Formats: sequence, C-alpha cells, structure tokens
Amino acid sequence: TELSVKEYHGKMVVSFSDICNVHKCDRKRLVKHFERKRKHFLKDVDYFEITRKELNDMVSPNSKIMGNPYMRTYLFTETGYLMIRLGMFKGLLLMLTLR
Repeated sequence: TELSVKEYHGKMVVSFSDICNVHKCDRKRLVKHFERKRKHFLKDVDYFEITRKELNDMVSPNSKIMGNPYMRTYLFTETGYLMIRLGMFKGLLLMLTLR
C-alpha cells in the first residue's frame, strides 16, 4: 500500500488516515501518540493544523462532510511523518535526533 500524498502550502503532506492505512496501525493510538509528543513537533514545519472542511475541499470538494466540519485535524510533512513513525517504534530519542 502506498501513501496518498497531498500538497498543502507547497509541501507534500499525509494525514493520520493515510499513515494508518499504510502501516496498519490503530488511528486512535496514533492520534494519542501525536498528542503526547506534539511539543516536539514544529507547527507549519512538521505538521499543519486544519479543519475537516479544509481537508475535504482539498481531497474531494464535491463530497459531503460527515460530522463537525470545523473539527481540527492534522497533515504531516515529510519530517513530521518520519517523527511519527520513529517515535512510535524507537522512542523520543530518535525523534529529537532529527532536529
């Protein structure tokens, strides 16, 4: 399975769902992991915080949004994606080594 890469503000990005589809991980676990480690990620460098509506407009603009369209979600750049994957399996030390 390949990552469904999108472009946002001129950077290639992936969502939680994209990461979970490729790596067969539990989305809730991945979200919790990110929330615990977010202080080590740089906003607008490692990740972008957007609304479901913005994501929907980017991915499938003609489809209806299920749930709250103003709920926040995240898109990860290449560095953010690497930090997420390394952090889940190797721990915080490797995440900080990328800096």
